[in-house]
Amino acid sequence: MSFILEDAFEETKKQYQLKLLAGKKGLIKPVSWVYQLEETTIISHFWGEELAVTMGLGFQTKEALIALIDKLIAYNASGLFINVGPYLSKIDEEVIEYCEEHDFPLVTIPWEIILADFIKDYCIRVFRQENDERELIKAFITAIETPGMQEVYQPVLNRNFNLQGSFQVAILTPLKSDTMEAMQRRRLLFQLKKAFEELANQYIVFWYEESFALIVNDLEEKILIKLLERMEALTKISDIHNKVHMGYGTPVHGITELCHAYKRAQAALHMAELRDKQLCSFRDMGVYQLLFSVEDKDILCEMYEETLAPLKKYDEEHHTTYEEVLYEYLKYNGSIQAIAEATYTHRNTVLYRIKKVKEILGQELESTQERFPYQVAFYIRDML
Repeated sequence: MSFILEDAFEETKKQYQLKLLAGKKGLIKPVSWVYQLEETTIISHFWGEELAVTMGLGFQTKEALIALIDKLIAYNASGLFINVGPYLSKIDEEVIEYCEEHDFPLVTIPWEIILADFIKDYCIRVFRQENDERELIKAFITAIETPGMQEVYQPVLNRNFNLQGSFQVAILTPLKSDTMEAMQRRRLLFQLKKAFEELANQYIVFWYEESFALIVNDLEEKILIKLLERMEALTKISDIHNKVHMGYGTPVHGITELCHAYKRAQAALHMAELRDKQLCSFRDMGVYQLLFSVEDKDILCEMYEETLAPLKKYDEEHHTTYEEVLYEYLKYNGSIQAIAEATYTHRNTVLYRIKKVKEILGQELESTQERFPYQVAFYIRDML
């Protein structure tokens, strides 16, 4: 939900007599602010998505203008508007070709247009869009935290989103996200939004609970996966962080179910962090779908502790590792040979240890019904 250059251009091209010379494909870029430039020093302080406007005072040669454009592209500016007149009356064809080659919007404004009015207009549009986005973010957070307050968030979200459609949530956490400063988050957010420049579906990305939350509306899951892969690749370009963990949930239908979509994405993110994977899907989590869906984690802790208590107590008193022996036994489905090979242990030693585990537990562990509680206990241990 950003101020898109193409929208503003179409709405104001008659009013300001705008003429697009090159970079039509680049008009899909967002605009974060508008700067008038007559020299290039300030460009090094750009965060990205800035729109540059110039009268050409400091760029009256072809070489100077190309150097300006080259620097704007390097700092991810959204485009260049030139107020053609006394300082720069004609744009060289080589400049136009250079912009076209880089899909960089190059637009002219007649000298008769008061440049201050144009800049003021576009800055107001940025302000309004930012205010609208803040309202949307606040509404989405309300939908996640208190889904029953439909009268608060639905009127806001209904302007831009299909509230009866499908919603899917993905969460992205950079390493050391708890120490990120506001400027670092904004720079990384700029990189992430690049993945969505050509997306027609409604979406929003915002910082929430020390992570970036992505919410998409009526989007096919296979497209979402490609976007997440693109986002992960873009973070490597950023100078802030080069590794992230991402988790995404299954689609839900209707805005009132968004809280469930968010919790599923949280579960997938936690699994990605536990497994040190870049991307994890809630759909692929198996039994962990149920375990992560339990909000009262104390219940899970108690189940784990109580189920394995005999082994834990014995290990503590005798300095043994029978809890891990049981883990290997269940992992390899009771195959003594597989355990021996995996742990580089003699088969007879494995047999002795398994026998001891069965004695401590008072279980033969032969049936699925006997093994299941212990399997669940180890699943819980892995996720805690």
